[in-house]
Amino acid sequence: MFWEVPFFPVTGTYTIYHIDKNREILQINNEIKNSTSSKYNYLSIPFNSTSIKFRIGNLSLDDAGYYTGGPGQNILCFECGVVLIVYGKPLKPNITGNLSVSVNSNATLTCSSQSKSAPDYYSKLVTLSYTWFVNDTKINITSRTLILNVTKGLKYNRYSCTATEEDLTSDKSDGVQINPLYGPDGIKFDTLQTDSVIGKEGTNVGPYRCIVDCNPSCEITWKRTHSSGQIDLISNKSHLPRQQLKKDMTSLICEVKWNSQTPIRKIIRLDVQYIEEPTFYLNNSLKPESMWKLTENISLIVSCLVPGNPIPIIRLFNGLNELSSNTRHSRWANHTIISACCEHTGHYICTGQTEGFDIANKAIAIDVTCDLHVDINGPLKLSYSSTSGENVKVGLAIPVIANPPPQASDITWMGPTDHSIISTVSQRDVVYKHWINTSVPIKNHSNFGYYVMKYKNEIIHNITINAQDRPEPPLNFMAYSYVSGYVNMTWTSGFNGGSEQYFILWMREDTDWKIIANLTDPGKGGTVHFEHGPLTPGQEIWYRLESCNIINCSIQSIEIKVNVKDISRASLTGKSEELYAAIGVSAGVSILIVILIVVLVIFIRRKNEKKNIMDNEITQDGTEMYAVVDKSKTSNDKMKDKTGTSGYNKNLTSGLYAAVDKSLPKENKLEATISTKYSTDKKEDESHHGTETYAVVDKSITEKGGESTTKTKLVKTKKSKEKNSWKKGSFEEKNVSPVGSRKTNDEGLIYIDVDFTNKPEGSDTNQTPVIHGEEDRTEYMFVDFSKKAPRTPETHDKEGK
Repeated sequence: MFWEVPFFPVTGTYTIYHIDKNREILQINNEIKNSTSSKYNYLSIPFNSTSIKFRIGNLSLDDAGYYTGGPGQNILCFECGVVLIVYGKPLKPNITGNLSVSVNSNATLTCSSQSKSAPDYYSKLVTLSYTWFVNDTKINITSRTLILNVTKGLKYNRYSCTATEEDLTSDKSDGVQINPLYGPDGIKFDTLQTDSVIGKEGTNVGPYRCIVDCNPSCEITWKRTHSSGQIDLISNKSHLPRQQLKKDMTSLICEVKWNSQTPIRKIIRLDVQYIEEPTFYLNNSLKPESMWKLTENISLIVSCLVPGNPIPIIRLFNGLNELSSNTRHSRWANHTIISACCEHTGHYICTGQTEGFDIANKAIAIDVTCDLHVDINGPLKLSYSSTSGENVKVGLAIPVIANPPPQASDITWMGPTDHSIISTVSQRDVVYKHWINTSVPIKNHSNFGYYVMKYKNEIIHNITINAQDRPEPPLNFMAYSYVSGYVNMTWTSGFNGGSEQYFILWMREDTDWKIIANLTDPGKGGTVHFEHGPLTPGQEIWYRLESCNIINCSIQSIEIKVNVKDISRASLTGKSEELYAAIGVSAGVSILIVILIVVLVIFIRRKNEKKNIMDNEITQDGTEMYAVVDKSKTSNDKMKDKTGTSGYNKNLTSGLYAAVDKSLPKENKLEATISTKYSTDKKEDESHHGTETYAVVDKSITEKGGESTTKTKLVKTKKSKEKNSWKKGSFEEKNVSPVGSRKTNDEGLIYIDVDFTNKPEGSDTNQTPVIHGEEDRTEYMFVDFSKKAPRTPETHDKEGK
């Protein structure tokens, strides 16, 4: 062992200590060395060297620990020392774990050992490795634990282990064995090859032995059953002695129970020879009638009893179809019908057969009535494919079941067609099976889709008719030579005929055509681009384009001729850009036109809808009405009274009136427009007394930036008021609401008053009235005739008079 010290003491001694044992092992004083034992040998030369080196002989675990030195015991260089580790052989391991484990579970074995290396503080940090052995054969497991999937065969294995540290291996542990726990997988009889015994009454059968494999052992009992249901316990051992057969004995049973599991059993059937005439039972009740009439959806059990020993071979038939048989287990042949339906209609025959006896048989008839439904076991199709055309029809044959037969007049179809679909009914191989025969016309692609068949308005079946046709020819096929030696082609994909399509491009060489491209379809309406080249400039080339699918290619193909130009790519860059720009502008203009048309159609529809609402909701008796005021018309030729009830006022006051004609023709329609002129002709005036409602218009103008404020008030005039107002030449509005005011009635409807101040009396009477502030006026004012405005205060009427 060696270490370096900063200096060797000039005076005194240098002592080496074994710190763990708290003892001095070497003393060096210049040229003298003292040792407490011959076990230690100082090796440094000269003695006062700063490199301390010595040897320890005959190592043992006691020599392990920390070594250091210094001038004295109280002056030690702990940074200079070294630790001596002495490895020891690990202790003999011990295997622990649950050794009794159920089959198909995991058993965990743990190998426990301990390091014997020194010092102790090192051994606590040591990790041992382990080796496992199965029947003294090493296996490739080095972990401390061994996890086993327990099977029955593990009970024959012996497990042991060893622990290893630094190539030092412990002694092998004592071996352990797994005790697998399992119940019986099955039961076997040692002297019986079959599960049934045939014999006559009075003969002996047996002996039998019941063999099972269990750990721990199972409980085994033998039982005997009788036709009356009686069960006898005859043995508590696996061995059953010989048994004498009796007429009422039906079976011998070996029953095995293990722990808390459900018992399992194995049965020996006993057959004693005799036979009787079959008897039919309906739902376990004797039914001697030869004809059974049943309704749909009832539950029933058809049973046939043939008493006999040995149990006869019993078969129950419906026509030629065998429904059930019981030749070993009982005297019954049973057929359970969970829900009766048409398929159960027919003749049922029960037969019993025993060797040495004639066949016994009996027949009955069962008739079940049922509603129409689809026969899912018939040749039923849910999807059809077809072409389309004027005379194309898809023939449908729907297999159905019904008793009595369905009526064709009660069958209807729904689907994407305007043509009537007529069905007929025909019988199949039995009375309750039928065909519903139908032809669906497929005149165009709109007739493809989903069809539903109804019977008496109840959905019975649905089918889908898919398109199957040749594809349409490509659209907008164009080809042009845009650069020297190259031809660019584009086209639009048409309808694919119902199947995935592709495009074949041909080129003619002399008189022969050859395929130059096979291109995929981007989908209906998609654009395909293809560039062909390089070609010889100046030549004339014919191209042919056709679309194809799995059915065939399009009936028509498209041909085009192209002259290959001799123009460099660089010279055509600008032209190509111009061409693409022109195409883009054209596309943009087209989109804009479509948008404008859509907006115009929507506007016209909304306008018509509002007009219809107004026309339909006008009431005649005592209703205050709102006038539609169109302030966009400022000239006399633009403001016309559609009702023709107002004339020109030669004296022209400043008031403007919206004439409303409340006369209701038979169609209950009313039109009202603004009239900017009115007449003082009393005859005209009187001809409309009591029928007109006027919106008084006051054209007051404020001089603020040319803006104007307007207000309107609707007044229902009477004959006396009209005469007075026309005589005065103006209508007084003293109680008009402030300009721009709004009023709300009980129903939340807002209406506004529009007031145009009167002109001075000295104004030009020939001047056409002008509404100022048109630049920001409201263009239209829609009137809702279905609402009632609040009643006008009576003070207004008085002041108006």
